[in-house]
Amino acid sequence: MNIKEFCKTVNSFEIVDLSHGYKEGIPIWPSHAPYEHVLWEDYDKGSLNYQLKIHEHCGTHVDSPAHFIKEGKGHVFMSDIPLEHFMGRCITLDFTDHPRNFMVMPEHIQQWEKEHIRIEENDIVMFNFGVTEAWKHGNIDYINANWSGLGKRSAEYLLSKKVKMVGSDGLALDVYGVDKYWVHLILLDNRILILENVANLDKMPDEGYFICLPLNVQNSSGSPIRAIGFKNKQEYTAAKELI
Repeated sequence: MNIKEFCKTVNSFEIVDLSHGYKEGIPIWPSHAPYEHVLWEDYDKGSLNYQLKIHEHCGTHVDSPAHFIKEGKGHVFMSDIPLEHFMGRCITLDFTDHPRNFMVMPEHIQQWEKEHIRIEENDIVMFNFGVTEAWKHGNIDYINANWSGLGKRSAEYLLSKKVKMVGSDGLALDVYGVDKYWVHLILLDNRILILENVANLDKMPDEGYFICLPLNVQNSSGSPIRAIGFKNKQEYTAAKELI
């Protein structure tokens, strides 16, 4: 395939924005520094520009293995991860019909696979728990507590499937209230990256394509990202016709 053919193929898909916008007051992990957008110079000094003050795990972001893994093979920073790791086939599982603070277990994933599509090696797996609406309405209390997520055995199951990234629209991939972040420990120690606060997963089909790129910051435990998904345009058109 040449570049013209590649461009034609890319343009045949609908692009879905999977990142939340950054503005002061957005939800953050309770112990993390808040996001700040500070005026640095205005037009009186020649040009308008701002200073960004942003935590590595603010908004839609990706965790590097070093975020939780102190030593050994899993102690890898974001800048050491090959770029091809941040793109691939994306499988999006819809769990919006489950109650809040729901813990996804392997049997739930396996049942979804039977009804939809199988998760395969090198897939990027997303879990939609319906949190995007809370972001749209600024419902910080909803976002910051009782989020749904994965249990330890689900992390082990996804590890056995040899996926390369796992994400959700929740504040954390581990379910709210756990005494130990097993999902982070298991996945990150095996270089399976974690995505959190992913937006608009309700707009993604069961099978799509995902791309995100982290900032090239040395020794970073994570990075804000601009994430996008690709889906067939006919799926987008069909969805509009149903509205």
